[in-house]
This record gives sequence, C-alpha cells and structure tokens, in this order.
Amino acid sequence: MKADRKAKVKERAKVRTQQKLNAAHDEKVDFLYHEARWFVQNDQFDKAILLMERALRLAPDNIEMIRFLGYLGHESQRADVERKALSRLWHIEALPDEFYPPYINLMLEKKRFDDALAVCPKGLARLAGKRFKGVAARCQFFQEVSAVCRRFGRAAPAPPVQPAKSAKSVQPAAQRPSSAGRAGSPRAATGRSAGHPGIDLPGPGRLSQRADCGALYRSGGL
Repeated sequence: MKADRKAKVKERAKVRTQQKLNAAHDEKVDFLYHEARWFVQNDQFDKAILLMERALRLAPDNIEMIRFLGYLGHESQRADVERKALSRLWHIEALPDEFYPPYINLMLEKKRFDDALAVCPKGLARLAGKRFKGVAARCQFFQEVSAVCRRFGRAAPAPPVQPAKSAKSVQPAAQRPSSAGRAGSPRAATGRSAGHPGIDLPGPGRLSQRADCGALYRSGGL
C-alpha cells in the first residue's frame, strides 16, 4: 500500500513537471510567432523569417506557422524560404490544392523536375469530379508539367549517341541553330530558360505565376 502510494505521488509529480515543460514550450513558440508578426508590421521581413525558423524548430509540424513562413518568403521575394515552407507542407500532406501550381513552379525554378513530377498526379487526382472556373486550365497545366518533367528529369531516357560528324557536315557557327530552337533543350520545350519551364508553359501555365501567391496566402488569414 505504502509503495503504491509513493508510486502514484511520483507519477503525479512527473505529469505536473511535463505539463509545465509543455506550457513553457508552447509559450516560447507563441512568443516567437507574435514577435515575427510584429517585425512584419514594421517591414523587417528578414528578422521575422529568422524568428519563424526558430519557432519551427520547436514546432516543426505547426501548419499555421509553416504557411506564415511561406508568406514571409513570398513577400520578401525569398524564393528559397517560400520553397522550403511549401515543401514542408507537401511532405506533411497539408499543402492546399491552390498551392500545387506555385509549389511546382518553385521546384522547376531549381530544375527539380522529379520533385515537380511527383506533385502532378496528386494534383490531377484532387481535381477529379470538381467543377470551378479554371479547372480545365489547371488540369492542362499538370499534364504539360508532367510532360516536361518526364523529358528532363533524372528518369528521362538518355539521348541516343550521335555519330561523329565529318568536317564537311559540320555547319559554320553562324548557321548553327540557337539553343532556343535546338531539339531536346529545355528552352525549346518551354519557350524560355530551363530554370522556368513551369512558368512559361503555354496558356494555363500562367495561372501559377508567383505573383498570384500573395492572394492565396492572404486568403488563408495570414
């Protein structure tokens, strides 16, 4: 009986200690979050980003804070920060449907074709049976991105080895086709540099330009 009573006392003390630690942890995370918002109000985005990165080390799966970090990256034109935030949302399966195209473009800007390709099937699946303005354009966007990523990603087949040309068959430098029209180059497939194939896809690719992201973040209450 006495031993049982002591064990219960120790267990209750352990629970109270853990509760205090949890409260202190939550209070610190909350403090960092509100401090970051204060810096945003004073247009000090770099300091706000540092605080949010500290907060997310303490609460790595806090969806609201991850989205806020993405907002900070977008507003401060820090694509690296925004890419990191959206990537975290994607990996914890909390990326909103509207952010799929912007996230894909951020991957394509770094030529991460395989990462972008992984998003497209899920994006198409989430559009199945839905009806809203622009759904057809978004479906086409996912399909076009998939084609580009399969062509230039690591899983793409290696180009066939061309036989060496004789000196007579080599074109003069002035007559050689430019890289913009050369078959097999990302520039030819997308109309611009290899770093922006998603943004420059014809037609529906424009719906995912990063300029649209500000409204998406604000629609989430940030």
